[in-house]
Amino acid sequence: MPTLALPLHRVQQQALANVLSLLEQGHPRQLVVMATGVGKTLWSVHLSTHFRRTLFLVHFEELLHQSVAAFQRNRGQEPGLIWGRRHDLNAEVVVGMIPSLVHRLERTPPEAFDLVVVDEAHHARSKSWERVIRHFRPTLLVGLSATPNRADGRSLLTLFDTLAFSYRLSEAVRDGFLVPPKILEVSTNQPLRVKRRGEDYDEGQLSHAVDTPERNALVVETVGEHARNRKGVVYTAGVRHAQHLAALFRAHGIAAESVHGQDPERKQKLERHRRGEYQILTNAMLLVESYDDPTINLGVMARPTASPTLYEQALGRPARLLREGSTWDGTPKNDYLWIDLMDVGLEDRIRVWEFFGITASWHDEKRPARIRTLAEPPTRREAAEAAHAELPLRFQANIPLERYLTWVDRLQEPPPFRLEEEVERLWRKQPATEAQLKLLAAHGYDTVNTEWTKGDASEVIGSLEPSPRQKARLLALGYDVLTRRWSKLQAEAAFAEAEQKGLKPDWNRVRGLAPHWLQDQP
Repeated sequence: MPTLALPLHRVQQQALANVLSLLEQGHPRQLVVMATGVGKTLWSVHLSTHFRRTLFLVHFEELLHQSVAAFQRNRGQEPGLIWGRRHDLNAEVVVGMIPSLVHRLERTPPEAFDLVVVDEAHHARSKSWERVIRHFRPTLLVGLSATPNRADGRSLLTLFDTLAFSYRLSEAVRDGFLVPPKILEVSTNQPLRVKRRGEDYDEGQLSHAVDTPERNALVVETVGEHARNRKGVVYTAGVRHAQHLAALFRAHGIAAESVHGQDPERKQKLERHRRGEYQILTNAMLLVESYDDPTINLGVMARPTASPTLYEQALGRPARLLREGSTWDGTPKNDYLWIDLMDVGLEDRIRVWEFFGITASWHDEKRPARIRTLAEPPTRREAAEAAHAELPLRFQANIPLERYLTWVDRLQEPPPFRLEEEVERLWRKQPATEAQLKLLAAHGYDTVNTEWTKGDASEVIGSLEPSPRQKARLLALGYDVLTRRWSKLQAEAAFAEAEQKGLKPDWNRVRGLAPHWLQDQP
């Protein structure tokens, strides 16, 4: 076993112990969930020392270079490459680009590696990734991800049959592996009407809706007022939105540049931003996966999203610890500022507090903007007031908010989501039913070009919003459906729990409350 340059911290050690123990128990396909910045690549280096030959799979160039450097620095030897013209198979460790490898599988024996590690494994169910992964027959297959949910809803549990370890963003902040956020939510007072397409909003509609002079000006003014001494990234809805915001920042005396996936100056811009030549880098959700610049201490979500995967990836970028040196302006990095623009009228909009187990809220035009820390989150009453303000005006008049607020603090929250234990049951791999496909298509999921199994479809349908009748019953049972996000699975779990406890719904709670999603209550 080679001597490694850097040791593992306790969380990494626990993940390694879990994986090796499960392998001994007969689990050769494992999923490891580890928050951004906790050290997945270093962990993979240590794991590789327990095997004769390792293949580490990545999917874009920056991540390839980072991974090669990590293996070389810690193992003291340069790994082989499958990328460009290189197709090295003789090294103990090989870092491979999936877009390169998918066209060279006939040149790569399935038994060539004892360990295969898939980085950013939430992509693993795409056709090219799945083809590469299923080609190999290693002793151990490990999928690594900070956010294991896929945008198309297809489950990873058909490729990785065991969740070996899970350590999410909130835990990493709590334990000091990431810096804590300061959170500023700013209402745009702008109603948006954007359709869903699968897990997120329709990108074309969203870009048109949010890329307005008034809203862009609010982004620039907020950064100018609250983050003049912070370097950061701004997440936008499309390339044009990123370009417009960068130009507006420059017009207000804030050094800024935009970057996108096909930008010929992408590498140079990232390096200049890292050196602090400009303060703000706007991007169309490019800098979310494996973007590593610990010197940034500002993140701005200038676009709404319904995707928890996308939001959590972005939220983790400024959270990385700065172990040596200082931030771009010479100050230590003790926290980061997260600015979120809140629009009116969007259903299923992800809110930052959800990742820390805190009731979601934001500021409306009647309440001045205030930077909050995790130690002083919004109260349940503030959340109820904000949720009421979000509703379209035609519904607000039908909701006696003051009556709701008299008992909102006594309401229960949704039960926690838990991965299903029996992941290998046969029905999960059978083709989805026509009824399942019809429901998926109605919610914007691609059922034409994507192969759905019953298990995939069941997980997605279970994650959808409860029906109006389910919400009415939840509220009648004493659950908070105004300020908390619910799924159908959580609703069913709450109903089962209430039945076990002998609880009966109090329909008097529902009568007199008439928001649009409770109109069909008994």
